[in-house]
Amino acid sequence: MLVYLFVLLASFLAALASPIPQLASESLNLAIAEEQVPIQPLRWTTQFSAVRAESVLPLEWTGGSGEVEIYYVPQWPEQRSYDLVTVANTTESSYDWTVPELSMYPEGTTFIIGIKNEYGEGNAWYDLSPVVPFRA
Repeated sequence: MLVYLFVLLASFLAALASPIPQLASESLNLAIAEEQVPIQPLRWTTQFSAVRAESVLPLEWTGGSGEVEIYYVPQWPEQRSYDLVTVANTTESSYDWTVPELSMYPEGTTFIIGIKNEYGEGNAWYDLSPVVPFRA
């Protein structure tokens, strides 16, 4: 009987000394927290004044997750709907955009040039140029 109590007490003390097992969700949350790195907001560093047709426009930016989509939104007088046109998806922090031909859009067209992160939502996840004229 004394041996039985001794074994029981030793088992109990060993259980107290061992670490408490983590739940699967707790260990997953810890792994995610360790991998998360603060992402800086996307911001254009390019100074936009006009977009010249059939030119190469160097685009540069800072921030983001490293995977971005570059796009533009053409706008012209009396336009009824606005659609974005994807320029490129890239992991770089710069891109040389070959601007479309002038004949692709009506006279008076302007562009808004945008960049957005592949992940996330909100102001930190995209940036837009001012409205810039599209010229020859």
